[in-house]
Amino acid sequence: MNTRQRQAVLFQMLGHPVRLQILEILSQGSSCVCDLVERTGKRQPYISQHLSTLRDAGLVTTERQGWNIFYRLNYSKLTTLQAAIAALSQPNRDRTEDEMLTPLDNIICHGIPRGEVPWRPSINPKLCNGCQSCVDACPGDVYEWDGALGRPIVARLESCVVFCMDCAKACPEDAITFPNKDEVVEQVKQLHVKYGTQ
Repeated sequence: MNTRQRQAVLFQMLGHPVRLQILEILSQGSSCVCDLVERTGKRQPYISQHLSTLRDAGLVTTERQGWNIFYRLNYSKLTTLQAAIAALSQPNRDRTEDEMLTPLDNIICHGIPRGEVPWRPSINPKLCNGCQSCVDACPGDVYEWDGALGRPIVARLESCVVFCMDCAKACPEDAITFPNKDEVVEQVKQLHVKYGTQ
């Protein structure tokens, strides 16, 4: 399944008003089925069916707490959808690589504008051999092939999943680097305080 097919499946999951309502409720914090039933006014089997669909699509995750199972949003999947929408509304065909690296502050990552989270890949063109391992390994579809440069470029920074390093691990030439994770963790903690998200 290619990137567009995966995105299409995710968008199909959003094609029902009750599923959208569930996601909206979960955007305010995790909830159990009983809470979702009360807030939607729908019957429990009906809500459970939609939750199962959302879970299968990877849009929500679960965590058992005692007798209850709590559902929460899977922000990495939602970030992928936000990036797809951003790509449609801001086509990058005529933008330079530096312009494509400009973070989009309307993408939210755990309550923080994604543009303020300093987690982004960097490709060393002297080390890159053009193998495209990063393109294949990246779950967020961050890279695309630049025929003029003869190598991949970072094309969709906003869809880079924070703390994911799959592309760097897949690169046989160690051409992809990320900022120091411990330093970024500290910066994210400060951003959570700034935005009151934790």
